[in-house]
Amino acid sequence: MVRFPVLAVSVVVVLLLFANAPGQSLPLLEPAVASPMNALELAEHALASRDGLASPAGLARERANFATASSVLATFQEPDLFARTIALAQEGTRAQAWALHLPWTDAILPVHASPSEAARALLAAHQATLTSEQEQALLALDVHPEPVHGALTHVFDAFVALDSAAQHAAASDKAPVFPARNALLTAIAALRAALEAAPTTPATAACNPVAVPPVFSVDVATCNNTYAENVALLLDVGGDDVYLNNAGGSRIVGTGCSFPPNVWAASALIDLGGNDRYVSGRDCGVNGGGYRGVGFLVDTAGNDTYTAGLGGTNGGGEFGGVGFLLDQSGDDTYTAGGSSDFGTNGGGSGGMGLLLDAGGRDTYLDSSTNCIDCTVVPKGFVGAQVDSSDSPR
Repeated sequence: MVRFPVLAVSVVVVLLLFANAPGQSLPLLEPAVASPMNALELAEHALASRDGLASPAGLARERANFATASSVLATFQEPDLFARTIALAQEGTRAQAWALHLPWTDAILPVHASPSEAARALLAAHQATLTSEQEQALLALDVHPEPVHGALTHVFDAFVALDSAAQHAAASDKAPVFPARNALLTAIAALRAALEAAPTTPATAACNPVAVPPVFSVDVATCNNTYAENVALLLDVGGDDVYLNNAGGSRIVGTGCSFPPNVWAASALIDLGGNDRYVSGRDCGVNGGGYRGVGFLVDTAGNDTYTAGLGGTNGGGEFGGVGFLLDQSGDDTYTAGGSSDFGTNGGGSGGMGLLLDAGGRDTYLDSSTNCIDCTVVPKGFVGAQVDSSDSPR
């Protein structure tokens, strides 16, 4: 059984300057504080589990990375918690690809001039058409001033890349999924910074997200919304929201755990604030879970509740799916699995999962885990549940 070598999380500081350096091997940080399993131990475990014998050359390379990373760690200071959280998620994504022996090529994103133009590209990929009312609503996305205008366009473009990567994954080529995930994380960081620099109008007007189900729904006001319809891309910038839909899980179409033949979907949910409830309780591809597809969920703030069944849920992966859930802060509760934890809470069961929680007092409940702030829990084929509750915040 292969277990994903997640980076030790007693230190949230991750070296951003390595993240996009072409040709450099993955840097692993030696933790400044003892952790239940440090990065090197996890790397050794992954090599031994996957190949039956730890590679001396591979371990020597990683030990060299320790020396390089440690020399930079003293001077690397990122005051913003969100930037540190994104960096942790991106390095974790690289480590997951490394555990699978996948080649890494940075994602190439389309470049569109406006949010509506980028949204149309996504609609075309899903062969969706607009009503006249939706056409007018789509144009409303373009009225936001810079830097929000450009950042919102970038989020759409990054999701188009992830959506395309999911189609490669359907053909058993999962390598493009991980760089595309990191590109979307970068786009989210830019959007959050843009909203802080030039806040959009708060929810004084009608709280009506720009929605074209099952393709996307966008709310750039701080409304309290309840989402019941499945969508591939959902962006909500604030408010106390209730998610009864797929919530960034890959199950956009189909009923239960049955999918139409040859359907591989990508989905992403981005929630930038509020105390949110992801409580559909469904099985198979919800709450950032991947079930025969790619799931992605990022929640940046609030005390949140995640409740789901089994089969690629709460950032887990099953049936070849790739799941991902990142929660930045707040006191959160993750419940999944029922009598089985197949691909739940970051676990991988015939798939790949990753759940990262960067702060708060958090509770994890599934058939194999019952704990508060449990630091590192390797789960299943290639999966991990990681809580860095001791991180600065």
